[in-house]
Amino acid sequence: MNARVAPLGAQDMKSRVVEFARAASTEISTMDEATIGDLVGVLPKGITIYVAHTPKASLDDVVRVAAKVQQLGFRASPHIVARRLESEQALRTALGQLTQAGVEQVLLVGRSAEPACLQEHARSHRDGRDRAGRHQVGVGRRTSGRPQARG
Repeated sequence: MNARVAPLGAQDMKSRVVEFARAASTEISTMDEATIGDLVGVLPKGITIYVAHTPKASLDDVVRVAAKVQQLGFRASPHIVARRLESEQALRTALGQLTQAGVEQVLLVGRSAEPACLQEHARSHRDGRDRAGRHQVGVGRRTSGRPQARG
């Protein structure tokens, strides 16, 4: 038996689309820095905006853009790629700057071939918080090469 569904009116459809959009997120790169202000009034306050750590972006670029995103009333979530870090101290400094900017969520992306100090730092964050409890830290691991089929 098939149930009959009444068509939605225009106002019901609009409210459902608005509710759906509130749960959305988006991603920007540091190259989008000049247009971040254009997102105010277009995206709802508090929406998560991921800040990609692209190959040409420095850690300072990612931190600066994430801070601007946060300052505009969005929830910044910078991605930090371990292989682009100079040292564990550079990561700690960046996390401190992000804390000062009010950023609470970070994704640290690495792979098994990263320097040992960064692997240890990532392992220490697997419970979801840094040692001071300031950031929600996700740890992503990227494997090298192509996925292999298992038989």
